[in-house]
Amino acid sequence: MSETPIVQKGLAALPEPVKGAVITVSDRCVSGEREDLSGPLAQRLLAEHDVVVEKVDLVPDGVEPVREAIRRAVAGGARVVLTTGGTGVTPRDLTPEATAPLLETRIEGIEAQIRAHGLTKTPLAGLSR
Repeated sequence: MSETPIVQKGLAALPEPVKGAVITVSDRCVSGEREDLSGPLAQRLLAEHDVVVEKVDLVPDGVEPVREAIRRAVAGGARVVLTTGGTGVTPRDLTPEATAPLLETRIEGIEAQIRAHGLTKTPLAGLSR
């Protein structure tokens, strides 16, 4: 009996890096009350997949600051835009509401995977929208 070779499927390397953007949404980070840890982490993880993010954009909670940051990123050539923060249940956590009208395609499976992974770290991840 011959062995069947194992074939691993993965993402093909891109011919050139893709321009990306990371936007951290947090009143506390903007005010200097808290250090932004998630934005720089997202930037590093994207770099591992040839998505170049020059700097993390830090904006306060609320619909308009988030929408404006996303629009700036896209106008600046970003093909991948990630937001972090502003997805809880407090009155100013409005990142989903700010983002939804700007989407061409919503990929709910990615959202579910992010929440599922978060649940391995904290039960509060289930409150993320």
